[in-house]
Amino acid sequence: MLYSWETNFIKLLQSGLSSFVIMLAQAITYLGEESVIVLIMGFIYWSLNKETGKKVALNILVGVSFNAVIKNAFIRPRPYMTDSEIVCLKPPSSGADIFDTNVQGHSFPSGHSTNSVTAYSSFAFYSKKKLLTACGIIIPVLVGFSRIVLGVHYPTDVLFGWILGLAVIFILDFLRKKIKDKRVLYGVITLVLLPGFIFCKTSDYFTTFGMLTGYCAGDLLESSKVRFEMPDRLLCVFLRPVLGILLFMLFNALIKYFVGFLPFYSHTSVQNVFRTVRYFITVFTIIGIYPLLFRKLKI
Repeated sequence: MLYSWETNFIKLLQSGLSSFVIMLAQAITYLGEESVIVLIMGFIYWSLNKETGKKVALNILVGVSFNAVIKNAFIRPRPYMTDSEIVCLKPPSSGADIFDTNVQGHSFPSGHSTNSVTAYSSFAFYSKKKLLTACGIIIPVLVGFSRIVLGVHYPTDVLFGWILGLAVIFILDFLRKKIKDKRVLYGVITLVLLPGFIFCKTSDYFTTFGMLTGYCAGDLLESSKVRFEMPDRLLCVFLRPVLGILLFMLFNALIKYFVGFLPFYSHTSVQNVFRTVRYFITVFTIIGIYPLLFRKLKI
């Protein structure tokens, strides 16, 4: 559903944009990018507070997974796709056709808005510190507004993205208190999101579902077998997330490279399945197996 006031509002914002404001909006929107969110998630989990990191990570991954399911249910095109007067100032996926919805994704709800809430607001929710609380409010607002300015989301996309993120935080906090066994909690979450395999067409669902299930499996391994401790040296505080992100990128690239040689990989359905498997293995590795190196490498 499209509302004329939304397109008019975006046009009004874009009509008076200077090059500086465009660059600023593009910079702010990176705070909601999945790569930045993963880095923040890893820093908290590996180096700052493991248990808080686990809660934030689950919030983020459940949020992006539900976001992808809702996108595929509503199939709302992005503003620049429906109105030629709206300019796409930063494609959701650079280097690809900006009108390819399989790559660029759908508009409703805003993934960046959900990400910024489940990341920054989650951390503030669990830390209970005033400065982080302020950041947990200001950053999602700025990220959401930047998505409108850049012409890739309607105001209602952003609003519902925020609402979805907050709902995930409070619902998961409630479920954690009611369901003490993580295996049951993770099983329930997986079963609720599993039907997306039937109707979801865009790659974001298969990416996020693989990451979510990989995280769940990795956390169960870490909690039962690995049980790593927080670093006691400042160098290790920064080294762990840097190595972790490099490992994430390496594993992801290698699996993608070798799977591409499979003779039946050209089929979209096969690509989606292997995308899920690829992200499952990658996230499982950095959450559950990578911490085994902390003791061996003394980091």
